[in-house]
Amino acid sequence: MEKNYITKNKVIKEDDVKKMLKSQSFDGNTEMVYILPEVTGEKDLINEYSPNLYKVAKANNIPCTIIYNENDYEYLSLRDSEILLPFIISLSAGACYDLLKYFITRFFIEKKDLKMRLITKKEKETEYREIEMEGDAEGVIKALEILKESENNGV
Repeated sequence: MEKNYITKNKVIKEDDVKKMLKSQSFDGNTEMVYILPEVTGEKDLINEYSPNLYKVAKANNIPCTIIYNENDYEYLSLRDSEILLPFIISLSAGACYDLLKYFITRFFIEKKDLKMRLITKKEKETEYREIEMEGDAEGVIKALEILKESENNGV
């Protein structure tokens, strides 16, 4: 079977993660999924699918919050064949993968060009990893399953 996805994985600094989270903190709830703005600067740009992902998380009892400047934001709307999923951070990689798998299966299973970014950190590691995936919906789901399995096996 032909591989129908691309995965990029890089280490990022904790300070960079803290900047992304602004005043939010991981303290007390490692299961939380944080949905981040695509761009922060003059205005926070919130991915148009963020409210939907938030609703799906809540419906599945996954703690989730959207981080943005409530007084100065706009929605990022993409009107082409490419789907860019919301940018998320979570210390619970399994929760991330399960949420994204369900979300993709429910809303985007027929899409041929899907992109996503997430940041995770294994419990015993000190570094964060930014993971980017792109491909068709089935390929991205397969990549999520492989990443979840590697997390569960300590790879």
